[in-house]
Amino acid sequence: MKNSAIFPLLFIFGNAFADVSGVANVTDGDTLVIEDLKIRLSGIDAPESRQTCQRDDVEWLCGAESAKMLRAILVASTLSVKARRPI
Repeated sequence: MKNSAIFPLLFIFGNAFADVSGVANVTDGDTLVIEDLKIRLSGIDAPESRQTCQRDDVEWLCGAESAKMLRAILVASTLSVKARRPI
């Protein structure tokens, strides 16, 4: 049985009024792509994929880490997105 992940607030870029379901490809910590539709998670401000951050005076790849964590949440999941309004 497949897991399903639901994110209630999404921004969809492109042909935004179509509902879409499928396996999501993570581009960064707050952006997914399903069936060629770019989907931005609303209310989440994650670092960009190549962004670095400082922690205890040490630079680390926070953007890569945020994308990795989102991938871990979505592993083996089918994501369903219902368009509420065009963006």
